[in-house]
Amino acid sequence: MSELQILADYHQIYLFDAGTDTILGTDWPEWDTHYASYSHDGLAVGTVEIAHVTVTVLVLEVPPPDDSASFDHVIEASIHVSSGRVALGGPTEDEEGVGQVEVPVGWVRVRVSRSHLDVASEGAGPTNEDFLSTEEIRVQIWPAPRADPVLIKQWQPARRGE
Repeated sequence: MSELQILADYHQIYLFDAGTDTILGTDWPEWDTHYASYSHDGLAVGTVEIAHVTVTVLVLEVPPPDDSASFDHVIEASIHVSSGRVALGGPTEDEEGVGQVEVPVGWVRVRVSRSHLDVASEGAGPTNEDFLSTEEIRVQIWPAPRADPVLIKQWQPARRGE
């Protein structure tokens, strides 16, 4: 397990094959539904705040159980990793990202589970000295054949005044 603090500049973080030259974040084809953008070897995930986000990465041997009830928003996508490493970072990080995690070579499935989104979306922004968001992201990665992206759970922002 790896835990990283990633600056979600421009409301997004990246997860990609460390050997790629793909540019993420310029196309959000499913923004209203998935809060993510996909390529064959990378994934850009939208965030509620522009702040440092805690990202926990778990590399697994088999698919994890469905625990989406414990999270606000959950997506899955497949990426191809030729380097054997996945880099994670924000759009203003250097090419190596904030951290790299060893993963199996080939197609892997990535489940991104996000929590504490209502608190983060209240608009006050981080009030701590580390500029750390209340939003948390868990990334689970395991070897699996390529499959289409799936929205497992859709976050519904709380409406103010209700």
